[in-house]
Amino acid sequence: MQANNWLRELFEELKRRRVIRVATLYIIAFWPIIQIVDILSPTLGLPDSIIRYLVFAFIGGFPVMLILAWVFDIDRDGVHVTSREVRPGQEPALIGGNKELLIVGVLLLLVIGLFVVQWRMDEETVEIAVDPEPNIRSIAVLPFDSYSEDKKDQLFADGLTEELITVLSRVKELRVVARTSSFAYRGVSKNVIEIGKELDVSLILEGSVRRNDINDIIRVTAQLIETVRGSHLWTQTYDREYTDIFKIQDDIAASVVDKLEITLLGKDREKIQSRSSASPEAMVANSMGRAELARRTEVSLKDGIRFFKLAIRDDPNYAAAYAGLAETYALQVSYDYEPAEEVLPLAQEAVDRALAIRPDSGISHAVQGLIHMQTNRDEQAIEALEKAMRLNPSNAMAVMWYALLMKNQADRLVWYEKAYELDPRSPVVGYNVANIMLDQGREAEAMVVFAQIVEADPFYPRAYVLAARVNEQRGRLDEALNQYRTAYDLQPEIEYSASIAQLYIDLGDFESSQEWITRVSNKLPEQYRYRLDWLQIQFYMASDNMREAEPLLLNKVKLADKNGASRNTYLDAAWAAYLLDDIRGIIRAYGKAQVLETHSEHMINLDEGFYLEAGLAAAYAYKADGEHERKRQVIAKIKARFDEVSVPGKKVDPEIWYEKALLATIEGNNQMALIHLQRAVDEGWRQHWRARVEPIFKELINETSFRSMMAGLETRMSIMREQLTLAAAFDSDWPI
Repeated sequence: MQANNWLRELFEELKRRRVIRVATLYIIAFWPIIQIVDILSPTLGLPDSIIRYLVFAFIGGFPVMLILAWVFDIDRDGVHVTSREVRPGQEPALIGGNKELLIVGVLLLLVIGLFVVQWRMDEETVEIAVDPEPNIRSIAVLPFDSYSEDKKDQLFADGLTEELITVLSRVKELRVVARTSSFAYRGVSKNVIEIGKELDVSLILEGSVRRNDINDIIRVTAQLIETVRGSHLWTQTYDREYTDIFKIQDDIAASVVDKLEITLLGKDREKIQSRSSASPEAMVANSMGRAELARRTEVSLKDGIRFFKLAIRDDPNYAAAYAGLAETYALQVSYDYEPAEEVLPLAQEAVDRALAIRPDSGISHAVQGLIHMQTNRDEQAIEALEKAMRLNPSNAMAVMWYALLMKNQADRLVWYEKAYELDPRSPVVGYNVANIMLDQGREAEAMVVFAQIVEADPFYPRAYVLAARVNEQRGRLDEALNQYRTAYDLQPEIEYSASIAQLYIDLGDFESSQEWITRVSNKLPEQYRYRLDWLQIQFYMASDNMREAEPLLLNKVKLADKNGASRNTYLDAAWAAYLLDDIRGIIRAYGKAQVLETHSEHMINLDEGFYLEAGLAAAYAYKADGEHERKRQVIAKIKARFDEVSVPGKKVDPEIWYEKALLATIEGNNQMALIHLQRAVDEGWRQHWRARVEPIFKELINETSFRSMMAGLETRMSIMREQLTLAAAFDSDWPI
């Protein structure tokens, strides 16, 4: 009863001193302020920590207001100490009583405790939502925003993002989306749920960087968001000196890993400690180099070398910068921008330095694998790339380069798709996946990838090559030309100009085709002269000038008489002999190619187009020479190849239907040959000039249906040629 009386008296005293009224007014006034700031903070560009500090102020101010309400009163006469009413048997109501002293003391301790907690938690985690599911193991680090208009600060934020991706990628249990895919979402107006679906990740790490120019203090705010509901799992704010940015990286990475409950013991914990560079400036330069490296153009690779050298200048022990420099040199060789003998030694020197500084660098081992591939050391390349993937399972480039070492297309596609999962917005990875899809007749899927590539990087030239290939296969040569021209404008590569020249040949625009052939011949390295020869041969045959084509064809046939030639050279010679209708030359060259095929261990390097063309030539020659068993064996191989590419439900390359027409003619089934030829024309085959010079068709060419078919195709090419001429005239007349 005494306890109840005491509580009743306390409640009456709280009412008399207006403490309950003050508490109610405090909550009613302060809480809406927090809600309004929470709503407007994204619009006003306020840091994420502002809500946190307001909540602390609200909680910390609450007991202070209660103490003030207990002690003081406000009326018309001003502020004064609350009067004491002493009832019989009751202590004075002011602080002098033991009970009042106890209450006020507890409230004061609470206030002091809250401020201590606020100070201690300035760099500690604030939990916002429930823990993630234990199977969450995939994350994308989006580009951190900079609250400064200074471009240097944004570059610094990019460098921080780059380093966080690198550090988190070292954790084997965590799949981390690569840089190119993450940075593709800079400035994109999509929410985290959409981005999570597109990147196929469960978590997104994002944040902001604010730099104080006066005292050079960096404030980094990071937050971890799950992508199913878009809810925040964790957020944290760090205030550090500019030169201590790498400690922030380590803290963020450790917090993410701990949040995901990934156990790292002993040396494994060192993986999430970056220490990649002691220089923030070097980190920024390295990030800029990586951005240029992703574009893969001749100019961007040169710029990448410049940035990586700047990073090394600022920090001579920066392993990641040496690895980037080595990769850039190696890619210059891959894309034929620089000669291998000049650049590969520089690449090897840089990767040796990177591995000397950091032997466990996954990207460095991956680059070493690429260098081995370029020097035809496949076994060493496989070993280096497998080690790279063990050290860094999220390294999409290591997976992509590993795919190139697979001996058949199906295995290559499996590894390409693995790389695509790791880096779904990478233009180069997407291009490789889509390219094989086109080879398999999966046009619709390839065009989906094309759209994603262009969305991520509209200046990636090979994306337009994909679209050009689709238009070629559909027979829309005018649209294919426009796509190749776009690719050439972005990066004037020889292969693009050669494709443009080829399309002009097929269209019958020989003046334009010769112009582009000249562009090719002026830049083509000596080792690729055979490609130019075939382009020139096709030009002569299409323009009914076989007399000029014969010397070039004879030169190729003579190569088959030399020892030490490659299998592709012999297949090339067999096809040249076929166009000359040289039966003995075909049999001799194809026979030598077969001997090499028996002893070949690297079938992946063989050109499948040459195989089919040379195989058809051999079947034709064996039939003419009366060697029916050999003809049967070759035809069986050709049909097996047709079965491989004729996947049910997938579009078949029109060239396959044309080659089926050739095979049906060899087998004496002219009716089926005409059916296949009509299917080729319907599907988009367009080389009407070629049918005129095929020795296999020399009997079929006089049939009315054959000639009518070719005349219709030639008319279609003529219409496209006129449309291109009109479009060019319209563009030239349009005022600028």
